[in-house]
Amino acid sequence: MKMTHLSPHRIALVLLTFVGLSLSAVADEGWLVDFAKAKAHSAKEGKPILMEFTGSDWCPPCKALHKNVLTSDVFKKQIPAKLILLKLDNPRDKSKQSSEEIAQYKKLSKEYKVRGVPTIIIADANGKEQHRQVGYSSKQTAQQWVTKLLTAVKAGPKVAVPDKPEKPAKPKPKVDKVYKSLPGIDLTKFTAKQKTTILERANKERCTCNCKLTVAGCRHDDSSCGTGKKLAKKIVEEVTGVKVAEPKNKDKDIGKPLDIKFTATDGRKIDLTKMKGKVVLVDFWATWCGPCIREIPSIKKTYAKLNPKGFEIVGISLDSNEDKLTNFIEEKEMPWPQYFDGQGWKNKISTRYGIRSIPAMWLVDKEGNLVDKNARRDLEKKVEKLLAAKAPKKVDNNKPRPKPIVAKPKPAPKPAKADNAKAPAVHAEKGWLVSFSKAKEQAAREGKGILMEFTGSDWCPPCKALHKNVLIKDVFKQEIPKHFILLKLDNPRDKSKQTPEEIAQYKKLSKEYKVSGVPTVFLADANGKAFFKKVGYSRQSAEDWVEEMTAKAEIPQSIKAADKATGLERAELLDKALTLIGAELAAANHGEKIDEIINLDSKNKAGLKAKYETLRNTEGLKAKLEEISRSSRGAKPEETIAKYDKLLKDKPTGEALQEILYHKGMAYNRKGDKTTAKKLLEEARKAAPRSPRAKRIRDILRNYFDPKRAT
Repeated sequence: MKMTHLSPHRIALVLLTFVGLSLSAVADEGWLVDFAKAKAHSAKEGKPILMEFTGSDWCPPCKALHKNVLTSDVFKKQIPAKLILLKLDNPRDKSKQSSEEIAQYKKLSKEYKVRGVPTIIIADANGKEQHRQVGYSSKQTAQQWVTKLLTAVKAGPKVAVPDKPEKPAKPKPKVDKVYKSLPGIDLTKFTAKQKTTILERANKERCTCNCKLTVAGCRHDDSSCGTGKKLAKKIVEEVTGVKVAEPKNKDKDIGKPLDIKFTATDGRKIDLTKMKGKVVLVDFWATWCGPCIREIPSIKKTYAKLNPKGFEIVGISLDSNEDKLTNFIEEKEMPWPQYFDGQGWKNKISTRYGIRSIPAMWLVDKEGNLVDKNARRDLEKKVEKLLAAKAPKKVDNNKPRPKPIVAKPKPAPKPAKADNAKAPAVHAEKGWLVSFSKAKEQAAREGKGILMEFTGSDWCPPCKALHKNVLIKDVFKQEIPKHFILLKLDNPRDKSKQTPEEIAQYKKLSKEYKVSGVPTVFLADANGKAFFKKVGYSRQSAEDWVEEMTAKAEIPQSIKAADKATGLERAELLDKALTLIGAELAAANHGEKIDEIINLDSKNKAGLKAKYETLRNTEGLKAKLEEISRSSRGAKPEETIAKYDKLLKDKPTGEALQEILYHKGMAYNRKGDKTTAKKLLEEARKAAPRSPRAKRIRDILRNYFDPKRAT
């Protein structure tokens, strides 16, 4: 029998190899890091998989979840008995990870469409998702978190076991409803036998308009469908030999009131019947509809000019994603109410009124009657004409006219004291200042930062939602004032309650801080130097919003921490701070820090020199593109395109090239050259296929340039 003697050195190597392999399989005690092994354990033990997507060394909510829940006794006692644990980490420091783990995270985060961390996904043994939780609020106890998760798992589908697949149940055939009439066709003119044959065929033959209904079903479901109408006429003509004549009054809606009632996305109650005395535009549209988007500037211009005179807009959105819709409304600053039910083309209101293509823009007069179904052409002139028209008074001549009632004159109100009328307001509401200089003084005195809210309190739906859902909540009032002095910078339509100083201050600061829409929240130091910017509001809970802001409060301390370090260590600490701040504000407010990082890493050993030179070039390019975009208003498309060509002469690459090609493509689209526009957008997408812009370009190409989806 042969034996091989291993030297102590070889034994040590074997042990190290074993330890390394063990580490690649298990991240923390009880946690796997290999997806394939997790699925194998799940199938073997009959348990679902708990997948934690995390950023362990940089993400504050991830760290809080780990500290408060995942290492708690309640988690360790209950969860491993019912779930296989899989940790999928995306740390900044990847030196402790294998290349397989790094590649696995990229692959799985893409497959499961992970948009942020922490994200918890429960999956079966095949990896099929059953439940998802995004984010973590430190207000939630470990017991609450565990209970919520186990309740969701219990309610979800059973774990799939690969070796015992269940036979899928055969779907029951759908039975079509039988109708006894055909809308738009009078069957009483025909014999009983002809009528029976017509209805038998109409209830049997399928409509070809993609509605998946019978001809009779389509006519009852959507009386405006041209395909269903033609097929119904064809059946009647083939059975009777009589050609069906078109009804004289083709449009039954004109001259009649519209029955539209709903609760808007921002919570407003809308009832068109209660809007008499106003001229109303009913706009059927969607964010994915190119022609709809092109109408927005004209609509906004008309609204801004004529809304004070009595013009209102009601949007009927055919979108299927509410977050995308609300974000778009915020970005484009569209203050009018929007109806959304997530049904797309099967939207209840648009279906009721037979909308087959969008944009469809209808005008309702002061009496509440529909007067125009094609308001896209000369919208402003049409609205002005309807506003100028006097609503006729209905008079019953048979009744005697009542005697006029003369109201007794009311005593004149006492004038307010002069000093109160002129004194500028210091507090907009309890806890908030409205003076920038006072906010800076107080911040310096108390050693805090400033939270600046740019808002439109009486007209902006997202601003109202942010106020209602976050700014007046207890968690905001308790936590935010510990870190920040609160400063409200309001731009309401009704400026009667503001001083001239407040109005002038808003104009000045919104220009200085480059505020392009509201709500916009800045976090700044006591000198007013912004270190964080948050634009818009999208249904974030008060707890999550506050947690995000308090985490950003540490940014100034991160910058100060770098002062104690030197050389490359200082550069890396500054990099961490500027990463938290974000590229836009870092380039705008911290140019000296960027210069310092580039100098400290002059040989690019840490990759920071290349990173910040790219950032500076990218932000500089954005400024140039914004300037070209501003100057293009009213200019010829050829002049704008020439400016983009000039930028391309510098031979940019990556995202910089992508941005220029994107803007150039959109310029060609405005010019009407869709072929060149499409080609440029495709080139732009390929220039940096994984960028956020690439995703947006893909959506534009699919929704606007794909002929199969054209509206």
